[in-house]
Amino acid sequence: MKVCPKCGATDKEKEFIGSFCVDCYPHGIRLRRNKITIVRCPHCGRVKVDDKWVKELDRAIKRLVKKITIGDYEEVDVDVDSGKITYTLDIGDRTIKITKQIKIEVKNQSCDVCSRRFSGYYEAIIQIRGEDKEIKLAKDRIITELEKQTFISKIEEVRGGVDIYIGKKSIVDKLLNRLGYKYKKTYKLYGRKEGREVYRTTYLIRV
Repeated sequence: MKVCPKCGATDKEKEFIGSFCVDCYPHGIRLRRNKITIVRCPHCGRVKVDDKWVKELDRAIKRLVKKITIGDYEEVDVDVDSGKITYTLDIGDRTIKITKQIKIEVKNQSCDVCSRRFSGYYEAIIQIRGEDKEIKLAKDRIITELEKQTFISKIEEVRGGVDIYIGKKSIVDKLLNRLGYKYKKTYKLYGRKEGREVYRTTYLIRV
């Protein structure tokens, strides 16, 4: 029976690499703390990492785990429900797996995008005017493309057409040009931010 000279664990309790258990081996894995907190948006599922909201939950959690891990490894898998972290290490001609237990706390917090969306925030309006059939075709086409890049705060049926309220105006020019729509732009002063005037943009399309 092997006994680790560093922690006293036996080879019945842990896997060994030479004279040391996998945890005490010079290239073993240790955790800086036994708890991580995942801040997740309950609306879109984005996770906050380093003050940035990212879409890929699995990738985000692995980044959080990497920040609290001491030691080198090739791959890591995290089971959020059980709090198990499984590291894969290549040592010489051996591939071994080390499992650590950690407490994972999930906190719900609305991300910046969802907070703006639910507050009715918008930076631009696309006004579509024309014949009913053409308005519907243009509306469906534009909304499909908008939802790939930003959020829509409101869609309002008005006399003669429809107004689409958009969360991010910087994408609109390129999007409408790519779809082949001609438009007229007007600006309205919305307020001031950091000493600069902020404008909302209205795009009028006739179909």
